Amino acid sequence: DLIGALITASKTENRVGEVFFGRVSNLLPACFDSDMAEVRQSAFALIGDTAEYCPSAITEPFLNTTLLPAIVRNFDARSEEVSQNSANNAMWALGQLFVA
Repeated sequence: DLIGALITASKTENRVGEVFFGRVSNLLPACFDSDMAEVRQSAFALIGDTAEYCPSAITEPFLNTTLLPAIVRNFDARSEEVSQNSANNAMWALGQLFVA
């Protein structure tokens, strides 16, 4: 949540947001697959904030190979690990990516 707040606060300075996101993006795959729904929820919130305020930080390779598969996994109705809050944030993040 702190990184998301920093990216939101730096919305006029895209380079600052890119640096913040760049430093945590290698940790996000583990967060997307965490057993804790709260961790997944926060990870998708960070994606949504980044897409809204600093879309240039989300590179196409990260989007295609990491983020989109994680969003799809989060909507697997057969999974017992899908939570409504993390699924909501994943959908919001996807929407932010499309309007960015």
